[in-house]
Formats: sequence, C-alpha cells, structure tokens
Amino acid sequence: VLFLGAIRPYKNIETLLEAFDFDDAVLLICGNVRPSDYLDKLTKCLSGKKNVFFSPEFVPDTALSAYLRAASFLVAPYSYDSALNSGTVLLACSYGKTVVCPDIAGVRDIQAESNCLYAYHYADNAEHAGKLREALARALADYRSGVIAEKQARALDYMRRNSWDANRSKWCSLFKR
Repeated sequence: VLFLGAIRPYKNIETLLEAFDFDDAVLLICGNVRPSDYLDKLTKCLSGKKNVFFSPEFVPDTALSAYLRAASFLVAPYSYDSALNSGTVLLACSYGKTVVCPDIAGVRDIQAESNCLYAYHYADNAEHAGKLREALARALADYRSGVIAEKQARALDYMRRNSWDANRSKWCSLFKR
C-alpha cells in the first residue's frame, strides 16, 4: 500500500498510521514533509509500527513510475476541511491503480462515473481512522481475491475516457465559439 506525495498535516498521515493495523500488508509512505515539526510528530507516530516504511524525501518525477507500478493500490486519507480534489487520485488512475480515500468532491465525481475507487465517508475526525481502516480492509481483501483488478481496469478506463486525446475535438470546439 502506498502513500505518495507531499506530506502535509491536512493529508492525515497520523490517521493513516492509526488505521493501518494489518499484519499481512506493508505500507510505504513517501514524500517531502513540511513543516518540520510535522516530521517530528510523524516520527513519534511511527514508533512500534513494524510493517510501515517511511521515506520523508521528495520523490522526483523520474522515480514516480516505479513507485506507482510497484504499489498494489494507493491511499490518500484527506481531510474534508482542506481537500476538494486530488492529483494523486488522478495520477494513480492513469497507472491503472485504485485509491482508498475519503469521498471529497472530486472523488465523488470520479466514483459516480467509474466506481474505480475505495471511497469512504466519515462524519468527524474521531470517526476517520475507523472508516479508513474499514476501506483499507476491503481493498486488501479485494487485492487478495483478485477482485481489485476490476477496479484498476475501471480506473484506467476512466482516465482514457477523460483524456485529452479522447476529448480534444469537444474541448477545441468550446474555444472556437
């Protein structure tokens, strides 16, 4: 399981660490951490986590593909208070990967069109870790059974249907008016 991208407090990595309690899975968290005191907080949260690997460094574009191809799926435990959409979700879908994430506005749109994500809803911060854990458990079970491949195929199909190549003439006609 992969979290990839800039690591900021609103991305709820400490919630992810609380929720990730699976002996038969590995979590890799990669990205540049800011502010520096958040790195200290995360380092403390990592104490005792035996199947979580943390690489608090910027991942260059040249390495992104390798991380994404190696991941079974991604996780992005955003906060409703500060995220409306996710470049990570779109990037993952473009590699045919599904994502476990809250049903923020952009995710709801993608999910409604393609059902390619493990979207979950939480009522408040106290409930977030539990709902995230449930969604992770569903994704892991689907990974083990092979069912996740259906969501991954739908993710890639979603990106193909919504690509520049697929929609070029429609978009260009908007500018000709």
